[in-house]
Amino acid sequence: KMNILEFINELFGIENETSAPILITLLVFITGGIIGFIYNRIKLYRQRKDLREIFRVMINEIINDCGTKERQTKKFYPTLTTEHREHWSLSFTRINYLNTVFELEFHQVFQAFESFINWSWCDRKLKKEAFHKIYSNLDNIRYFEEFIKPDIEKFIIDFNSHHVKYKDSISNFNEMVDGLRFDLQPTLPLISGRSSIDDYAIETEKIWQKWLAIDEKERVHYKTTYDMLIEPTLTLNRKAFGLHFTLEMNKHLMECKTQIIEMENILKRGHLTFKNHSFNYRSTRRILQKCLEILK
Repeated sequence: KMNILEFINELFGIENETSAPILITLLVFITGGIIGFIYNRIKLYRQRKDLREIFRVMINEIINDCGTKERQTKKFYPTLTTEHREHWSLSFTRINYLNTVFELEFHQVFQAFESFINWSWCDRKLKKEAFHKIYSNLDNIRYFEEFIKPDIEKFIIDFNSHHVKYKDSISNFNEMVDGLRFDLQPTLPLISGRSSIDDYAIETEKIWQKWLAIDEKERVHYKTTYDMLIEPTLTLNRKAFGLHFTLEMNKHLMECKTQIIEMENILKRGHLTFKNHSFNYRSTRRILQKCLEILK
């Protein structure tokens, strides 16, 4: 049988002295090419595997941060009511890696997972859908994350604006009542001889005494002041006392009522806004967790 060296000699009409170095060179070149190919494939495999691991670590960190923000907003939004008596407080936690993950080249990340998915025995279509759903939810939460600080700032500005007007109306009402009390202080006649203004003074005093009997910390709260002082006085003024000053007083009282309604509406909108933020964090966290499980 003819060996490869003899075959080359016969094919090209050359001697061993010439064909042997050529054969050795070819073998070295082919072997080097094979080794280089294998090395590059292993290197590419490691790069894709490392990229998948980095991506998974980032997504897990985002999941944890979304869970933290979900708890923070879930604790915050129930306090946006007129019954809340303490200062409002919303902790702000950054979602680490949310912007960093978008700095990774999408096609490189996709190729890293596509090569992994193509070797999978499980539903490849489901895995690819899970990968794309990760990015769509990351983009969604990045969009909503830009609104949370402006939302809290707008809430505070709007509420404080109406609260200041409310306090100004309360002050105007107090000044008017102080003036009236001075005029109503003379000794009241016997019950049988009391005038309308005397009856009004007695009823007014009852309202104020009930309000003053409340603990001071609770008494100064805007909703308590409205429920125990403003609204009862408005109700009293609707009775047929025929007193001219109640018309002027009602202007201040109705302004208080208008501002309290505005504050309640702002609280309702804030409650819904931050409840939606909490829902978005929860929804994103759950979807990302499920998608990572599918991509295992």
